Amino acid sequence: MTDSERPVRLGGVRTGALAAAGILAIALAVVIGAGSLSGAPRPAAGARSSPDPALRRYVQDLQAVMAPGGQVVETDMKPSLRAFAQGQVSPADMGARARSWQIALQRVKSRFLALLPPAEVGGATPLFAAALDQYLAAARFGEQASEAGPDQRPVYLEQAAQAGRSGDQKYNAAAKVVQDALRAQGSSPDPNLPGG
Repeated sequence: MTDSERPVRLGGVRTGALAAAGILAIALAVVIGAGSLSGAPRPAAGARSSPDPALRRYVQDLQAVMAPGGQVVETDMKPSLRAFAQGQVSPADMGARARSWQIALQRVKSRFLALLPPAEVGGATPLFAAALDQYLAAARFGEQASEAGPDQRPVYLEQAAQAGRSGDQKYNAAAKVVQDALRAQGSSPDPNLPGG
């Protein structure tokens, strides 16, 4: 439970008085338009109630482009690197997988860089690109680990893990830019992106 969700104790105040004060505050907020009960700002007068078509199209295109990258990173690369570290994947198999990840992620990056983002999410482009670069680095470290001797293998695997974590952080930061743009236009966040 976060601090904002934790009940606040108000000693010495009667429950009836609190309820009356709460009802009065809600009534005043509704009458004078003080904002929503959730504390989130209302869209300004004349603001769009849904994202503009360019933003909606960009989000759809972004999902289509990034989905194969997410498949590579989450369902193949991360589990395979863990399995290799535990000796469950042979070096030859690890090397082949790592090379295929690099090809797939490079394809995703090329397709991503061809997208034309609307101005309100332009700041996400370098973050998404940096995330893809980090995932590519993780795949390269995985390949190097497959070629290294047993003494050096853990060094490359740790570098792969660090690159993967950095990729996740950058991807989440980029997704936040997109989600914030959707919210600013009065739309719900996208459930297919972090923070949705």
